[in-house]
Amino acid sequence: MTKKSAGVWSNAALFVGAILFAMFLCEVVVRLLGLAPQLQRLRVEQQDSVYERSDNPRLGYRLKRNYRSDSPGFHSNYAYTNADGLRDVERTHDKPAEGQRIVVLGDSVVLGHGLPSVHDTISRQLETQLASHAVEALNFGVGGYCTRAEVELLETKGLSYQPDVVVLVFVENDWDDVNGHVSWVGPQADRPGWAESLFVWSELYRLMSYRLDWYGFRTGEGPNQRLESNMIAIGDNNVEQGLMRLKTLADAHDFRVLIALWPRFTESGIVEAERGEIKTDDVPLDVERLAQDAGFPTVRLSQHFRVDYARRVAEKGSGPGTTPLDVYGQGDGMHPSKVGASAAATGLKKALMARGWLAP
Repeated sequence: MTKKSAGVWSNAALFVGAILFAMFLCEVVVRLLGLAPQLQRLRVEQQDSVYERSDNPRLGYRLKRNYRSDSPGFHSNYAYTNADGLRDVERTHDKPAEGQRIVVLGDSVVLGHGLPSVHDTISRQLETQLASHAVEALNFGVGGYCTRAEVELLETKGLSYQPDVVVLVFVENDWDDVNGHVSWVGPQADRPGWAESLFVWSELYRLMSYRLDWYGFRTGEGPNQRLESNMIAIGDNNVEQGLMRLKTLADAHDFRVLIALWPRFTESGIVEAERGEIKTDDVPLDVERLAQDAGFPTVRLSQHFRVDYARRVAEKGSGPGTTPLDVYGQGDGMHPSKVGASAAATGLKKALMARGWLAP
């Protein structure tokens, strides 16, 4: 090989290496900022999936009614749902003559992703803590739903339960103008296998596939055909639109609304996060502004978690396995452990009681 040809191959190798390194950096940025919609295989054609497609394009999918699983994974399937398609105990639509009813809206945080027992979820622990007040707290969490979809679920199903209070648990990825789990990878005859594999494993490729509609991942045949209709039905600014619709419903049906802001758990602390960025306590959040415009009070659950964590450290000390992420989370910084769900329920109880919304 001549020196000239060796130099050409060396330059080509450097060029390819630079491209691969740039792609790696882009992949890291997309993952850190959470720019790609989350992915879950709903597997609607298989009986073990807790999800099924919905004809309502604003929802895209929903939980099955009377679902049962002997081997739940607590992600795409759970032990059971009730007769109305909620991960909850059985409920009657007729509200008890005495007592109050709370509907808890949210995504997988409220649904109880990763929590083995329905009694470990935020809503059930809130109901237990409010037992002396004769309060029912219904679990209206659905994995991957954004704010507009959560309000749509309230309108199409939740209002029939005649809630006195609606608690909307707002999570940082609720800004995505799409329901994440509708992005199911379905087989398509003209789609190569490598493209489907990249769609699953590379968040950079997934993001670009949505934006540029590569191989019909956004508008193609099969299950993903519903993705575009979901995005159109959700529309832009789903949080603002969802809160304004919630305001209309609250006025028409005479219920109170509390917006509970869900924090991010890290090894060093409990922080606020919005649009993929960590926020300091003195910085107002966009969702707080939108809630104020709609006339809704907000509560930062981070404050309640910090008080609880300080108490735990004072009682038991700190050490391995005692970081906020260890105590309250499941490793991803978002989904609560049983302890985290209990602490959140305590924070919600205090916020509701402080506003005088619950009967003594």
